Amino acid sequence: MKRDQKYYAIIVWIRKIINVYFGQFLVFYFFTVANYNLTPISFYYIFEYAFLAIGFFVIRNAIKSHIRIPYYRLGLAIQALYLSSIMILKEHIIYFAPIVGMIYGMGEGFFYFPNNIMYSNIVSKENRKHFEGIMNVVSNIISIVVPFIIGYLLTFFDYVNVAKIFFVFIVLAFFLSYSFSDTAYEVKKCESKKFFQIVLKDKRWRYFFALFCLSGFTFSSGALSLVVTVYTIFEYQTTLNLGILTSIFALLTCGVSYYFANHMKEHNFKKYVVGCSLLSGISIFLFGFMPSKITIILYNFMNAICLHLLNLILNVLTNHVANQKEIKKFETEYFLTRDLLFGFSRVTSYIFVLIVTFFFQLHALKYTLFLFSFCIFFFGLVMYYFIKNYNNN
Repeated sequence: MKRDQKYYAIIVWIRKIINVYFGQFLVFYFFTVANYNLTPISFYYIFEYAFLAIGFFVIRNAIKSHIRIPYYRLGLAIQALYLSSIMILKEHIIYFAPIVGMIYGMGEGFFYFPNNIMYSNIVSKENRKHFEGIMNVVSNIISIVVPFIIGYLLTFFDYVNVAKIFFVFIVLAFFLSYSFSDTAYEVKKCESKKFFQIVLKDKRWRYFFALFCLSGFTFSSGALSLVVTVYTIFEYQTTLNLGILTSIFALLTCGVSYYFANHMKEHNFKKYVVGCSLLSGISIFLFGFMPSKITIILYNFMNAICLHLLNLILNVLTNHVANQKEIKKFETEYFLTRDLLFGFSRVTSYIFVLIVTFFFQLHALKYTLFLFSFCIFFFGLVMYYFIKNYNNN
């Protein structure tokens, strides 16, 4: 790998380690200090994903003008501020959940928008498969090892003390970002209106962008993961058990990633989409019908295989569409639209969960899984239609 590719990969891996900590373990921490009240963590995610989308919108013209690296670094700096707020606020974080979520979301927006564009500039089309292979192998190892380590550490140290380790990681990523530099600056304005006209003119693109709404509402950082995590906490009680369970299914995901990269053919995508959406939808429906250790394991098994495959296929399609002739010249507008749709659908899903628990208490949380199940079925239908029509053009 070239020098800039190495630094890019290291920062992505550091972010992967940090995101494990910000995932299920953050929910566990919020949930316990809030005395099993779901409202603070729901507000946290609502503000996080709302401000992530706002972050994308705020810097759209700068990104279009090739001013990317300063915002990339600013995103990392804001994430360091976020970690500092966790260490300062400690158990009082539940009273400041919207503000903390807002800080993290803005940092994510400033980081990910430049990151999405940088990838295509740093990694050439010829080296992409090899680079993706290395990235996935290390990322999967992190997903297997890190949850167990964090779960073990949290049995001896509190969440705030463990956060200090991840603060060092984010500072390291910030300094590594100085290995990157922007391309030639050129004043341009984001042309969202022109891009929307292209999308609205072609039914294929309308169906394609609907996929981001459906996945954002469910398995792509939507409230589905929060609901599952809450029931997992109820059933498995400790952070160590949570870490072990996460690591086991991450190992399965690693095998699926290897199969996808080395054996799965694109012309078979339609078959996998149908099977995966059906199996995932059924597992979520059964989980909602009867939450238990068995249905939690069944869901996680299907999540590690089927939902992961659906996500991998969506990522491939995202890169394919980004390189289409009519889309390529609107690269900034393309990623902006995608993440605005992600933000809208994610916020909607958390508001939905918040409303259900507010009016019907925590025991009614399982009924949200029926809607998530239906959305997964519908996601499979829309993706099947898109692949069929995309390949015919």
